[in-house]
Amino acid sequence: MSALPVYHELMGKFAEYLYLSADGAVIDKFRISRGKHSLQPTIVPQDGQRAVAMLRYAGETHHRVLASRTEDARQTWSEPYPLEPATPNSSLAAVASEDDGLLVALNDLQDGRFKLSLYGTNAQFSQWRTVSELDPSPDPLGQPFSHEAYKKIIGEGFRASSGAKRLPLEQRFLSNLDDRVCKPSGCDFEYESPYFSRSPDGMYHLVYAWNNTFIKHVSFNEAWLAEHL
Repeated sequence: MSALPVYHELMGKFAEYLYLSADGAVIDKFRISRGKHSLQPTIVPQDGQRAVAMLRYAGETHHRVLASRTEDARQTWSEPYPLEPATPNSSLAAVASEDDGLLVALNDLQDGRFKLSLYGTNAQFSQWRTVSELDPSPDPLGQPFSHEAYKKIIGEGFRASSGAKRLPLEQRFLSNLDDRVCKPSGCDFEYESPYFSRSPDGMYHLVYAWNNTFIKHVSFNEAWLAEHL
């Protein structure tokens, strides 16, 4: 049996936890949150009975990450409550760290998604530390770039991430950016939809959407984490 965190966006925004059979059939489900303001849960198990869910907040009361806890193997969850970091109605990702805390990747902004940061926190969420600004916009205020300047920066990223066979496709790729990510007023940098995991060798792996053009993969180990903390 396996488990899968999911969420609804029709007639409300709320998160659930599904138990699945080996062939993918839903055996049972448990509601994590209710209402219209919480979605996209990321679950971090703490032991066989306890786990914490961190959720994107989509309301207007406060712009902060939400958390919910379970003490009975994910069958019942506490009422979601806001945490310290600000977040502008965007998704986040979390993974357990070696010191029994959590690492959290999120857009720590009041508005926009032009900076993705990595935080460390203890299991009680009472202490937060900035580990690294993983990907900030070239403009610290997140102001849009002209089409020409934006394409120059994105083109450098395309060349750095492409093999020799893909390099002739650069101009065709750049020509599609106007419709995909740019507006008449300019082009914004966005880093969003992160996903976190930790491999058996202890390496941390984070993937996220990079400007709606690439999926970026960042990996690091405990030595890098200790240096930045």
